[in-house]
Amino acid sequence: MNGSSTPLSEPEYRQISDFLFDEADLLSAMDYPAWQQLLTDDIRYLMPVTQFFEVGKARHIGVGTPYFDEDADSLAVRIKLLSEAHLTSAENPRSSISLMISNVRGNKIGIREYEVKSRFLLTRVRPAIPEPYNLAGRREDILRTTDSGLKLARRTVFLTQSIIKSPNLSFFL
Repeated sequence: MNGSSTPLSEPEYRQISDFLFDEADLLSAMDYPAWQQLLTDDIRYLMPVTQFFEVGKARHIGVGTPYFDEDADSLAVRIKLLSEAHLTSAENPRSSISLMISNVRGNKIGIREYEVKSRFLLTRVRPAIPEPYNLAGRREDILRTTDSGLKLARRTVFLTQSIIKSPNLSFFL
């Protein structure tokens, strides 16, 4: 966590946890237009590639082209495509998704911002594919207090897996 931060109060922790749990419900329902309302205008959504190297050496994150490196405009395009079945075949028919969030920790890093870390487990079931697909990892977020409540200003997703066996990444974490 950031060195110039202060611990969260109990009400702040509850507000942040509730925000993340409500967000997970929207993402599980694939209600991306509603999720988009939780994003700031200067959002940055990043998912670097995790790579493993020789045994005994540290794994590297951020090597190569990321899976996602999005801003508000590019997220708006993805959200439109994934929200309208006739625009893409990636989610037609739709998957069944369950996103669980845990290990929420955070600090206040300014007057209106919080640095928050959490862990996630996503289970995805695709039509006509018998085995569910699981994806796990951690997220590092910057949440900002606005006049309309908390909003997500930055998210970096770090996957546990280095090889993704999903046919596509037509969902958000």
